[in-house]
Amino acid sequence: MKRSRTLLLLSLLMFSLLVPRSARADIRLRGFDVYASNIRGHQSSAVYGHYLFLVGKKLAYITLYDLKERKQIYTLKLKAHEETLTPQGIVGGDLYHCNQSNFGPERYAKDDAFPLLYISQRNRPKDGRAFCVALRIQPSYGDKGQIKSFTAEEIQTVYFPALTDSNTMGTPNVAIDLKHKQFVAYCRNTHKLAPDYDMTHIVRYPLPSLRDAQGQLRTEVYLNDSDEISRFPLHTHAMLSQGGCIKGNRLYFFQGAPGKAKIKRPVNLYVVDLKRQKLLLNTNIANLGFDAEPEGCFVYRGHIMTSTNGKRIFRMRF
Repeated sequence: MKRSRTLLLLSLLMFSLLVPRSARADIRLRGFDVYASNIRGHQSSAVYGHYLFLVGKKLAYITLYDLKERKQIYTLKLKAHEETLTPQGIVGGDLYHCNQSNFGPERYAKDDAFPLLYISQRNRPKDGRAFCVALRIQPSYGDKGQIKSFTAEEIQTVYFPALTDSNTMGTPNVAIDLKHKQFVAYCRNTHKLAPDYDMTHIVRYPLPSLRDAQGQLRTEVYLNDSDEISRFPLHTHAMLSQGGCIKGNRLYFFQGAPGKAKIKRPVNLYVVDLKRQKLLLNTNIANLGFDAEPEGCFVYRGHIMTSTNGKRIFRMRF
């Protein structure tokens, strides 16, 4: 009996070593901790190196935060975009809601310190197209070589296909797959609010180059349904999508906000295997004590982090 049990345990051990980790278990959130508690309010965030850019709604300001030193460096004030959404029932009806930010792979000039910063916006009322604006960030330096300020210039606007019931390009948050140079949108089938959204769609589109074959700047690019690379649905609610980021083959993104009693959506963290087109994790982090609105999502020093409107940055532990 003892010999049989030993053989069984050895067999199970050998099987566990042979089977890839991704097949043995998906992913488990062990908890989170507060990394910093002194950031400015914002709608989204993007990281490059140890610099975190916090983007305000209407694209009215961008704050630069040093993750290494855990301190704010500079806030750039911009002319706010005052365009609004026309459908009734929209919460925070700004067209330029700036709900998702990512750095792309391409620089405006080879010697630029930062690649282009892409910021997701909502669907335009006139044609139903959501869009991303790409900014060129140019820093100024102090005597010791540290960044002391920066400017931001809108270089390119990429318009996604007009929203239809079939393409589900409603209020997309658009992450960037740097490896494949693609947009990865997580979106829903409409831009109006409703209590029964239970489906998020993951849709890939090519990331357009900044210049054409002749080297001319492409200030506006229009993507159409024929440009779609792939899509798949997730059986998750699609309300109050927040920031997301890609690490390896996985998309991490948040949904929900505390205190939204009218909509009654919890704060959830999702992890999606983009290669296998599979939802690996769907967890209500509010049940674990998370009490803030997760605005941005980024990778820093190998960790998934979220910047919140409660002045805090949280580090997720898997």
